[in-house]
Amino acid sequence: MLISYIQSIMMIILEVICCKIFFESFAEKRSKNNYRNYSIILGIVVCEYVIASLFYDKFILKQILAIVAVAVFMCFYFKIHFGKAIILSLLFQALLLSVDYFTLWLNVSLFDSIAEISRLHFVGGSLITVLGKIILFLVVLLIRKKVGGESSDVLRSTDWLRFIFFPVFTIFTVIALIMTSGNIENQKQENVFLVIALCLAGMNIVVFYMINDILKREIKIRENEVFQLKARNQTDMYRSISENFVKQRKKTHEYKNQIMCIESLIEMENYDELK
Repeated sequence: MLISYIQSIMMIILEVICCKIFFESFAEKRSKNNYRNYSIILGIVVCEYVIASLFYDKFILKQILAIVAVAVFMCFYFKIHFGKAIILSLLFQALLLSVDYFTLWLNVSLFDSIAEISRLHFVGGSLITVLGKIILFLVVLLIRKKVGGESSDVLRSTDWLRFIFFPVFTIFTVIALIMTSGNIENQKQENVFLVIALCLAGMNIVVFYMINDILKREIKIRENEVFQLKARNQTDMYRSISENFVKQRKKTHEYKNQIMCIESLIEMENYDELK
């Protein structure tokens, strides 16, 4: 089924983007070359898809390969050594599995069994999978808020609440789609529901990077303002030093002239004038 393949690829893309955002909280990019960075991200997506396809029935091996693959690619993407990349990849995989198990529990709670999901509620199960990725994205955003560095510090707490409103809104929207998925009557409606959910998930990523770019520009503007203020203060300080030096020179010159006059009067024994 074509829609299931598209869904699988989209889920992997969302996972990789969340992984990238997670790593960005702890490391800096190695290069600003967008083509290089996009190639690395594409490489992770392809590698993850191949691993998921070939080792779908070997859970432990699949997880180990996924952790190592992410760590290797992230070493090329970020300024980070392999050991730290392995640890971060392991932490992200643990976070991903936690969210997956939560969505699995939600699946079973709503549809009674995995077999029933596959047989009768494919679109409902697919929507819950999308919901899991949006929850993962929200958790990664909260982690980035805590340890994300400059771009996170620019936003105040109230601004962050507004920022995460869209992911929360998306979560409730997908939940609403899940609750109404039982009334779907044909394949077209299933596809529409799934496309809506995937588009909402994609919009979350787009909005995040748009705001992130705005924050980066704001940081640069602030840095330029600080630099200009420091330069202005330095200029004022040098001007003040220069003016003080000129005044001191004048005073020194006056003292020197006075001393020369005194010496001249002493040599001429003109003591009355000296007094």
